[in-house]
Amino acid sequence: MDNYNRGAECYNHQQYEMALEEFTQAIQKGYQSSEVYNSRGYVYFLQRRYDEALADFTASISANLNNLRAYANRAMVYSHLQRFNEALTDADRAVELAPNFASHYSDRGAIYFKLHYEDEALVQLGGNNTGA
Repeated sequence: MDNYNRGAECYNHQQYEMALEEFTQAIQKGYQSSEVYNSRGYVYFLQRRYDEALADFTASISANLNNLRAYANRAMVYSHLQRFNEALTDADRAVELAPNFASHYSDRGAIYFKLHYEDEALVQLGGNNTGA
């Protein structure tokens, strides 16, 4: 757990390489929680190491099927990789887990736009397309 806390501290100070080292050491020492995989995955995402980020977000979800942040983060990576159908699946799950978080609807709306489902995107974003 100490490595995880040090990794979080490094992350907060934008020391991403050190954060990766600490999160990885935490995992190697047996602290394989959903949070540590999600945290390390986010650092990988910030470094544009998308394959590694996907692997960690998937591990995070495997450790906790209700980890809202891991679904939202994995949807974000899928979007960056233009894998929009997979992004939509994770965005849907994020909305299911936290239906009162407006940001998840806007994330899902952005994915719908990328899939060229403009009407559904507008619904998700809280707009309308009736001209009224």
